Amino acid sequence: MTARKGVRGVLACCVILATIIAATPAEAQAPSDCGQQGKACCCKALDWQNPRCCSSGLQCTMFSGQGFGFPPVVQSACLPKAAAAAAASSSPKGCGAEGGPCCISTSSNGGPQASCSSGLSCMPPSSGWGSKAQLEALSGGFAAAVGDPAVMGTCRKFTVNDCGKAFMPCGKDIAAAGVTCPGSPAACPSGFYCAAKFDAGVGERCIPLPKNAGSEGAPCLPNNLPAAPVVKFSGKELAPAFCRGTAVCFSATAGDTTGFTHGQPAQAKSLASRISGTRCINVPSDCGSAPGKPCCPSGFGVVTDKPLPSTGTAWANSPCSGGASKYGMWCEGSYVAFGGQPMGTCRANPECGGDKQPCCKYSKPEMAGVACPNLGGPGAGYCSLSYKCKLCPKTLDLVEDLLRCY
Repeated sequence: MTARKGVRGVLACCVILATIIAATPAEAQAPSDCGQQGKACCCKALDWQNPRCCSSGLQCTMFSGQGFGFPPVVQSACLPKAAAAAAASSSPKGCGAEGGPCCISTSSNGGPQASCSSGLSCMPPSSGWGSKAQLEALSGGFAAAVGDPAVMGTCRKFTVNDCGKAFMPCGKDIAAAGVTCPGSPAACPSGFYCAAKFDAGVGERCIPLPKNAGSEGAPCLPNNLPAAPVVKFSGKELAPAFCRGTAVCFSATAGDTTGFTHGQPAQAKSLASRISGTRCINVPSDCGSAPGKPCCPSGFGVVTDKPLPSTGTAWANSPCSGGASKYGMWCEGSYVAFGGQPMGTCRANPECGGDKQPCCKYSKPEMAGVACPNLGGPGAGYCSLSYKCKLCPKTLDLVEDLLRCY
């Protein structure tokens, strides 16, 4: 009889390591000029902290603003580090001065950061800060682009005459500039909204609403517009980003929840709002209700402006109702609200979960997987690589038995 312990840990380590190596994709060939100022990083954008991404004194910076579509495709460029950009020798001539272009460097979270001299505010370019157009201009000719206010925006003083105007400061940045504006600090022209720094890039600014905002497939409308609703979930009032008509707004709550939804709705209309990371989705009223029906988008880690069909049920926030089929249901395809793919279809499990039977598939709000619920609990059996449930044998001869039985 082979012992269940001892070599099991060594074998597990070897198999896991081999799996990681096999699953790691080959690095795409970087451009020949990568790592140079204004050019692409010599690494993936999400690996921006790696010092080998860019030449000395430069930092890999992620661009994902206006013009990248939805969901945004992150692209990167090598920009001066914040400390280096602060040195006069590293800044373009006129950068940061009144009437001159805004200075650019890498922020602490890896995005492009704007700065101006003391007492001045950066007014972003019409194409948007951190936008695809700005990245293309910097990559096409860094020295010329950083000196052009049309690309970099303009440093200037904010006055009361700028209140509520396009691309001007709003929200908390008004008080920071030492100006008192009449009306709401979040007031902006029609077709614009008071955007949080995460959206505007340079601070809280009046920037254009995305094309078709509030419509199916587009970002949601911000929660600081006069028409923004107040909703009540689980006894708590919230002011979420919202969609027109029957489309449901999905706002990711991870990271910065204040920009998406506010726990004090009366304050939301006077604050800057974030709508990047939101999406309007058409949710059929019968989604998830039976085999063959479309999956409901998962409600895990999100705030919505309207209740989902599963709200108040035993399968709340899940893509498919587990009780609509004898052996449960699972979602074939995507049910991630922000994935950009169409929702999948609910499928019924056959008789499953017992020894030598198919593994039962499940789709929970936070994850999908397989299980064998009728084998007697943890360590008594497992779902094999052939997707059949298997009781653990008394003699563990197979590597798979060694790894899964205990």
